[in-house]
Amino acid sequence: MSIVSEMENRVWSREELMPRPELRALQLQRLRDCVERVSRVPFYREALNRNGTTSEALRGLDDLRRLPLTTKEDLRRNYPFGLFAVPREQLVRLHGSSGTTGKPTIVGYTADDLDNWSTLCARFLPSYALNLAEAAAAQGTDPRSLALRFGHFGAEPWTEDMRCRIELAFGLHAFNNYGLSEVTGPGVSGECCRRNGMHIQEDHFLVECLDPDTLEPVRPGTPGELVITTLTKQAIPLLRYRTRDITTLDDSPCACGRTGMRMARVIGRSDDMLIVRGVNVFPSQIEEALLRVDGTAPHYQIEVDRPGALDEMTIRVEMRPEKFTDSFAALEQLRRDISRTVSSIAGLHAKIELVKPQTLERFEGKARRVFDRRREPGRGP
Repeated sequence: MSIVSEMENRVWSREELMPRPELRALQLQRLRDCVERVSRVPFYREALNRNGTTSEALRGLDDLRRLPLTTKEDLRRNYPFGLFAVPREQLVRLHGSSGTTGKPTIVGYTADDLDNWSTLCARFLPSYALNLAEAAAAQGTDPRSLALRFGHFGAEPWTEDMRCRIELAFGLHAFNNYGLSEVTGPGVSGECCRRNGMHIQEDHFLVECLDPDTLEPVRPGTPGELVITTLTKQAIPLLRYRTRDITTLDDSPCACGRTGMRMARVIGRSDDMLIVRGVNVFPSQIEEALLRVDGTAPHYQIEVDRPGALDEMTIRVEMRPEKFTDSFAALEQLRRDISRTVSSIAGLHAKIELVKPQTLERFEGKARRVFDRRREPGRGP
């Protein structure tokens, strides 16, 4: 049985197959319920009062734009429990961020929230544990010897080239999924067997794609910042949460039969996007280029500086151990190959620095790839 027929031969929830008009009616009712819940939160109550918006005033989903946007900074300013909509005794789980990029944030879950989260994950995640493969690799076991058939990957943007490498290394089918702890964690969206975009669980999340500068909706298929409203979250419901993740949305029918809107893989973050000599550059583009060049490892750093009148971008790239050599000619050829590939994908020239294997810093959480020196005091002309 093929991977497509095997994954399609399963029982779906009714919501995954709901006709769009029926789904939109469900979303509107749940949006009104969400506005009622957030009205208990002083932060939202004040914002809604300023706009003169109530749940009864929401006549259609287009009225979503009348609601206030929420940012991660709002969670930090209301740390730890200022955005919670239920008494603390109703919480059964708390999740705190590390605070490595700023003040920590706290999110919570009621029993109903956890039940919903389990349902969302069960729609996409087969019962195969990828961490077994990671553990086996750490112990020197051949990953392909494990009885793993599916792997689901999220947390950071990854490219189609990375998918191919993972599948070859582990002998499994790799699927993309998306989630963030502020909203619910994994389960916001995930790929079906067709792997042509991640189906958004629209019965639980109402999504928008906005221009990160103007905050106006972008045209379908145009990259923009994903903004999410939680329709069923009880403990800490969020209105129009700015994820900072850049993606595109597609509401065309999918061959798998699901009717939910799909999002493309995240290409970067609005706060990670670099503008170098007028060209928009995302770290994922650099990773895509590196994975196409034999001899490079998926570990790199991007540094942008302005020593004079123009921006300069330097990419530090780890070499694979088997390609590490003292041959000057071989190193120069590798630099040229990387530079040419980066230029073809990202659209600009960068200085390439090759470094020894295991040289660049490793991160337990989110990897820090970008170092923009232009923002540092005293930089620039």
